[in-house]
Amino acid sequence: MVKYRHRLNKPMVMALSKMYGLHRQNPCLISEIGLSHSQICNFQKLRYWGIIAKFKDNEGDRKGGTWFITNLGANFLLGRIKLSLRVWSWRGEKTEEESEQVSIFQVDAGYQYRPEWIEEAESIDEPQTRIGRFEG
Repeated sequence: MVKYRHRLNKPMVMALSKMYGLHRQNPCLISEIGLSHSQICNFQKLRYWGIIAKFKDNEGDRKGGTWFITNLGANFLLGRIKLSLRVWSWRGEKTEEESEQVSIFQVDAGYQYRPEWIEEAESIDEPQTRIGRFEG
């Protein structure tokens, strides 16, 4: 098993900013706000910082591709708070934050590419107890 390190970067924050400019904190389909392919593919990573969340309807069902900006996300975009520059995830959930904090004005750098995030990944020892799990 492997956990991955993610860095808050300019293209992700630009996607968040574009969504906020069009919809504020109202739910919207990310495919409809004019993001690049890379921004759409990486958008879900913003949830590791708690600045976006999946939209759920009145029955509590998630609506595919529909997200909203949280109060934390709005405050970050407005320059009121700082967030951790890097977080770690395992199986799609945030496991830890690193201590270095950045404001929206300090976010730089672009995406990490496969060799970079593989190099930063850490192995986790976990018993193989899940039924139907295939290795390969």
